[in-house]
Amino acid sequence: MYIIKDHKINFDDIIFKLSDILFLLSYLLIISAGMLSNVHAVSGYQNLMESAGNALLILLFILRCHKLPIKDMIIRVLTLIPLALSFYFSAGTEVLKLYFLVIAFQGMDFKKFVKFDLTIKVFLLLLVLCLYFAGFTDSFHMAREGGQLRSSMGFIHPNFFGAILLSICFSVYYLKFNEINCLYYSLFIAVILIIPFFSDSRTSQYALILLSLIHMLYTLSSKKLFSYKVVSFIFVYSFVIFLLISILLGYLYGVRYPFALYLDALFTERIGMIYRHMGSNVFP
Repeated sequence: MYIIKDHKINFDDIIFKLSDILFLLSYLLIISAGMLSNVHAVSGYQNLMESAGNALLILLFILRCHKLPIKDMIIRVLTLIPLALSFYFSAGTEVLKLYFLVIAFQGMDFKKFVKFDLTIKVFLLLLVLCLYFAGFTDSFHMAREGGQLRSSMGFIHPNFFGAILLSICFSVYYLKFNEINCLYYSLFIAVILIIPFFSDSRTSQYALILLSLIHMLYTLSSKKLFSYKVVSFIFVYSFVIFLLISILLGYLYGVRYPFALYLDALFTERIGMIYRHMGSNVFP
């Protein structure tokens, strides 16, 4: 009950709790729209689900801002203007959606959210795989130059399947950081072997191998190499960290630095794509 001492309803508490519920609902709709887009029974409702999730994010933006000081409100609006212009000229919604997600997430417990995200993704992954093997999904197939046949396993692209598995492993790694043992390593190894067999998503595979090696080094160094706070910081700010790494790699590719060229070949021209996407206005 949201009752204070004078028996009046505390509307701030109600708005806070309602905002958390709406955020989880909007996130569920957006994730479900992406993961179920190739399921026959759901594909026709994908745009509706995503639009409903986006509408909830806009509502949450208003609810989260209702008690902000004028200065903070102005900063958020000024930040929103270039993002809106980017959407107007490019029709890309990813950055704009990320902005609303970050605003909507404020005040929530990050660890509880990771548990919620993990539960959703595991459930939807198993659901899509069951429907895929039952023949109730569309599936995208493609072959690499070496003849490796890649399957999307009922998702929109083979890389999407690999990314979902990687995301699940990252969440397990974060939640069980101090409890990871041979059982969890076996899980990671199984995923590393599954990815190339079905989808051959190399980036996801390499990232999971790197993740496993980092934790092994952490364990072998008597847990002195990394602390939980360091890993937590990297996990929370991974978007910013990887953005800066991507820009750096794109720059090194532009100046033809050998290491960047090697990574470009290893990751099937991904570094070159970063360079071309950013353009000559950013890179030499």
